[in-house]
Amino acid sequence: MKTIKTVAVDVYKSGVGGVFRLINHMPQTGPLALTPALSQREREQYRRNRSPSPLWGEGGVRGIGEMYIVRVFCLLFAALLAGCSALPEPPPRATVYDFGPGAAQAQPAPPDAPPLVLLDVGGAAAAEGSSALLYRLAYANAQQLLPYSQARWSQPPAQLLQQALRERLGRERIVLSANQAAVQQPSQGRLPSVLRVQLEEFSQVFSSAQDSAGVVRLRAVLADAAMTGETLVAQQVFVARRPAPSADAAGGARALAEATAQLADELAAWLRQQGR
Repeated sequence: MKTIKTVAVDVYKSGVGGVFRLINHMPQTGPLALTPALSQREREQYRRNRSPSPLWGEGGVRGIGEMYIVRVFCLLFAALLAGCSALPEPPPRATVYDFGPGAAQAQPAPPDAPPLVLLDVGGAAAAEGSSALLYRLAYANAQQLLPYSQARWSQPPAQLLQQALRERLGRERIVLSANQAAVQQPSQGRLPSVLRVQLEEFSQVFSSAQDSAGVVRLRAVLADAAMTGETLVAQQVFVARRPAPSADAAGGARALAEATAQLADELAAWLRQQGR
């Protein structure tokens, strides 16, 4: 007669299907077999009526307790295997977007162009440090910003904007960071001008369920730096709106990248108008 350990090994090797086949081949212990007080004649009659079992041998009355334990064990083991196979799959990874690879070739700035200090671009307080790709349903509630659940930016939009501005302005002049400007020596008695940019809007706006556009709004403040402080030169609000090719995250990311490129060109032209 097989022991409980041997039965458990057989069950493990055979899997869930083997568990149920094993249960079906077990001798069924009816009320007569579970009755504690049986006469010798009733026991003999019960044994003759039982068919031989390959697992338990003739009769099966002697191992009633063990049979019950193994039956319960098999049922629990089958439930465990079924539970493992029903574990939820991990959620799909979000699609990551950026503004593209940028310029294919480096373009040196003209040597006579005045250098410019570009400080870190600030973002809206609600989206500060967030890489979510946001949209608005203007036809339902234009005041509510919603994030795409399966799409995001590779970096916070303010950082992506700063990279785009540095690349675009760097085609015409030397663009310095705040740390680089701290060690910059005055050129011809003056320090480089300082440009501050605040990102105020950066979202895909849906005018209907099918039509949307990427909207970018930023505020630029230009100042001249001196050893005694800064002097305000000019400030300007720039807004760009580019239609999205599709009403989804991919279309919104493309429209926002195009709107950012447009604002970078307008900002470069504005700086030239200021003589900086």
